[in-house]
Amino acid sequence: MNPELIAIITLGVGLGALLLGGIAFRFAIHQRSEKLNKERFDFLCRRMDAQDESVRSLIAQVNDMGKQIARMGGLLDGLREAITRQPSKV
Repeated sequence: MNPELIAIITLGVGLGALLLGGIAFRFAIHQRSEKLNKERFDFLCRRMDAQDESVRSLIAQVNDMGKQIARMGGLLDGLREAITRQPSKV
């Protein structure tokens, strides 16, 4: 084998190894990126679930307050009727 052929083969093997290394590196980066994206997505889903539960709790509290206000309004109407002896015009 002459030196030129050895140089060409060596260069080909080196470039092939470099290409395979680059592909492996890109694959590793892609896998890591997918893992991070999945972790972020899972975190956001858990956070949204917690916020949904908070909103449901607030809605329940507002509904309870509406019922209490309606009850207080009824009591005030009854008190007004008892004091003035006139039915309210509602």
